[in-house]
Amino acid sequence: GDAGVDLVITACPAPEAQVTALRVVSKRGTINLFGGLPRDQSIVPIDTNLIHYKEISVTGTHGSAPKHVLQSVKLQEEGVIKLDKYVGRTFPLQEINDGIKVAQSKGRLRVVIKPN
Repeated sequence: GDAGVDLVITACPAPEAQVTALRVVSKRGTINLFGGLPRDQSIVPIDTNLIHYKEISVTGTHGSAPKHVLQSVKLQEEGVIKLDKYVGRTFPLQEINDGIKVAQSKGRLRVVIKPN
């Protein structure tokens, strides 16, 4: 319906994700722009009335170094971070359409598409 979601985190380099975030976030919701955009695509046409009338908060987050990525991978390998609790389903690339349908359904935290 028109309810939307309380928090949207865009964690990909796609301008469309940021535009879509404005449409799907709820009134008084928050959008966090975690994934940066390529320099040649960083200007995004947005409907600022959505921010105004829905009273949306838009924030940005950045800050990691290669050592943080390595530490994260190590914690995953050691079982300290259990990704299974964050990934709802995994699909091979050949089944991407099924993966998209599942991602759009309710109740899935994250769907992963493996390229090979």
